[in-house]
Amino acid sequence: MRTIARQLRRSVCMVGREISRNGAAEAYRAVRPDQAAARRAACPKPCKLAQHARLRRLVAGELEARWFPQQIAGGLHRTFPTEPALQVAYETIYRTLFLQARGALKRELTAYFRTGRLERGRRRTPTEPRGTIPGAVSIRERPPKVEDRAIPEH
Repeated sequence: MRTIARQLRRSVCMVGREISRNGAAEAYRAVRPDQAAARRAACPKPCKLAQHARLRRLVAGELEARWFPQQIAGGLHRTFPTEPALQVAYETIYRTLFLQARGALKRELTAYFRTGRLERGRRRTPTEPRGTIPGAVSIRERPPKVEDRAIPEH
């Protein structure tokens, strides 16, 4: 295990856990963990709000009460600490509302957002001058005395 860990540049503990989790040292085969990883990473994953009707109703009710998705996610976590099926990440709520492919929640619920935006994205206009210095003078507009470089600061 130490040789394997050194070659993979991983800790010996991690290699040991991987081997014991997937068939011990005598029966270890890389196919099983590889298949498990492929199953976990299967895309697209089913949306949690599409799978659980009770969770969907809870989230929809809080959105109608004008709660932010962050507040909803935190409230569900505090209300149902032992029930992972009734907890959801706020990003899942945003994605469910704003992406048509995950339309488990009705799109009309976006009208209850405090911001009133129906699309997720930038709030500022593209012409808004961000990162500019007000009253900046171009380097091409330097006074002529700078060119002689007689003063060290110039």
